[in-house]
Amino acid sequence: MLHLNQTRLSYALLKTSFGLFIKALIILVWSEGFAQRTVNLQGTISQADVDGEGNVFIGLQNGSIIKFSENLERIHTWSKRKGSKSNQMESNFGLKLFLFYPGEQEYYLIDQNLSASRRYDLPQGLSSIVSLATLGSDGNIWVFDPVELRLMKFSLNFHQREIESQLSPILERKQHRFIQIKEHENRLFLVDQLSGILMFDNLGNFIGKINEKNLASVTFDHQQILYVKNNVLYRINFYSGERFSQVLSVNQSINKVLVTDAHLLLISNHSITLEPKLTSGKSPR
Repeated sequence: MLHLNQTRLSYALLKTSFGLFIKALIILVWSEGFAQRTVNLQGTISQADVDGEGNVFIGLQNGSIIKFSENLERIHTWSKRKGSKSNQMESNFGLKLFLFYPGEQEYYLIDQNLSASRRYDLPQGLSSIVSLATLGSDGNIWVFDPVELRLMKFSLNFHQREIESQLSPILERKQHRFIQIKEHENRLFLVDQLSGILMFDNLGNFIGKINEKNLASVTFDHQQILYVKNNVLYRINFYSGERFSQVLSVNQSINKVLVTDAHLLLISNHSITLEPKLTSGKSPR
């Protein structure tokens, strides 16, 4: 009888263990199946940004803007009727999307539903063509003049120049390729593909540089700058200088990474891949 009871107990434990194993396997397979989601697009992606709600905005080379939910469900589409292409798209200005068009020296503010837009000319008083522009946290506009190497901020309410910084004294090279400007955490960042990321305070004073060349673009997550090189995601704390890295688990070449509270959005030339937010490891460098 004792042997029979032990046999029944062993069978019950085995059955329970097997059941737990099957459940764990199902959960693992489910997690692996839903850990990543990729949306392929017909056009070539030129711009990408994410707002505070996790909505994703994708700019295509043909001028179209597509809005996706955080789960990559397509919501709205907007297209500029004619003209040049934008080189700056930002979605962190309340309920507006900012687009800058250097060819026409104008910018658009579009509502988050991509249903209404308004065009604005750049402020008067500029002696040369502006290549980059972005809105500041106070609603005024920063512009970069690549000919005279000037960084300027204009008041949109009073139509006057508030800040002007001459960059020639701080630039170490004669050749530059400035591709991005962005205000974040009361700092202004100017990305030069040939030398690195220049950092300024909110008054336009130069405060430091991150020496990282050949960047396609940068993005931000709280006090960190994020960029991708050779499918490795790098994070740099722009206060402490601490660096982290994470190898991206995708096959296609990634140009940019966007961050939400729960996910990473990996942007290639023709696709967006959604995956859980990765845990950063120490940089190998």
